[in-house]
Amino acid sequence: MVEGPVELLVQEDVAGVDISVDVLAVDGKVAGLAERTRRKVLGGLCVEGTVAPGWPELDQAVERVIAGLGWSQLANVQLIADPGTGAVKVYEINGRAAGSLGVGSHAGVDLLATALEYARFGLPPERPLRVGAAVGFRRYWQDQTWPL
Repeated sequence: MVEGPVELLVQEDVAGVDISVDVLAVDGKVAGLAERTRRKVLGGLCVEGTVAPGWPELDQAVERVIAGLGWSQLANVQLIADPGTGAVKVYEINGRAAGSLGVGSHAGVDLLATALEYARFGLPPERPLRVGAAVGFRRYWQDQTWPL
């Protein structure tokens, strides 16, 4: 039982599109990114959405986060964005590969392979990797059971 006052952290309800951005960074500079909408989420993992090119305000917000951290290697930045106004609110930053990292490869941005090449050879991509055309995705699972 807790004695005395308890501090609460209240998260603001923000209107907009839930977006997860996979990033490969080198010394605080974005070397590649793939933005995907999080239309449907199951247990924190995005199971339905669209990988699509971002817009300037979205890209700039991610670039500011990465530069501010001086980050190198893979990361994931989650935010709520309003494409109508350009407003962007970052709500989570993960210094690791996200569970849906591979989805970007279907849109031509293979951040995992590029990150492995960078880690092995120390050579960042010659030009920043960006999504060219939008690609929708949906994951399917069947219930699995294993005898104990």
